[in-house]
Amino acid sequence: MAYKYKDWILYEKNVPLKDGRTRTIHFFTKRMPKSGVPCDLPDGYTVGVSERTGLPYLKIER
Repeated sequence: MAYKYKDWILYEKNVPLKDGRTRTIHFFTKRMPKSGVPCDLPDGYTVGVSERTGLPYLKIER
């Protein structure tokens, strides 16, 4: 089940790096992205909200 924060849905996407490895990135969007799949909130992360823009982001729990 996809994680939702207000109207935002969390997605993940595997991105190839220059050295041949891949990195999984997470991002919030209100619309269906061109690539990526809806995902749950990763373990060890919480959601923060930018005071300047109001956009949600993932931050490491401490």
